[in-house]
Amino acid sequence: MKVDIESTVMYYRKKAMDLALRYESASVQKLQMDLRDAMERRRSVIELGCGSGRDAAFLQRNGNIGSLRATDASPELLREAGRLHPELKDVLGELVLPIGLEKLVAAGERFSGIYSIATLMHLSPADIAETIGLLERISEPGGILFISVCTEREEGMFPDPRTYTLRSPGWWKKAIEKGGFRTVELKITSDGLGRDGTSWLNITSVL
Repeated sequence: MKVDIESTVMYYRKKAMDLALRYESASVQKLQMDLRDAMERRRSVIELGCGSGRDAAFLQRNGNIGSLRATDASPELLREAGRLHPELKDVLGELVLPIGLEKLVAAGERFSGIYSIATLMHLSPADIAETIGLLERISEPGGILFISVCTEREEGMFPDPRTYTLRSPGWWKKAIEKGGFRTVELKITSDGLGRDGTSWLNITSVL
């Protein structure tokens, strides 16, 4: 595991319980509506970075989808997701980006829907490019990719060991399209935890 990824994953492993409760408390109705619209009627769906399981549980209840797999790099967060959302226990699995996607490619797995909430911005620019390239390889033709990333972030009072790649909407659009997807919608949203100076970008793309 690369050093920048390792420090980020360790942060989530150490703080899994507190972070899971925080994720569950966020106001995400608009985000989840966008997610549902993007993933609705997808035959096979995978989430990258499921955290507390909040969005996977929502999609399982409301998305009118086929199979769902919810993954995260932190075993501790996966445990919290299973505790908070027992209905997810059979669909949770560990996956570290980007290397975990290589195993899916090698296994010939394909998905008609791929989504990632608040995860890709924790990768370096090089790993983002590699990840999106691998997503193209596990996506079915016509598959939908939905990502939500932080583009501006309010600095906290204490040092944060996580990697943050904060870039403009145009940068993300270019990165996704360079990976083989065609962007169909970009939407800037406010922070679900009400933090001033923090904003998010939701991008829906199709292969």
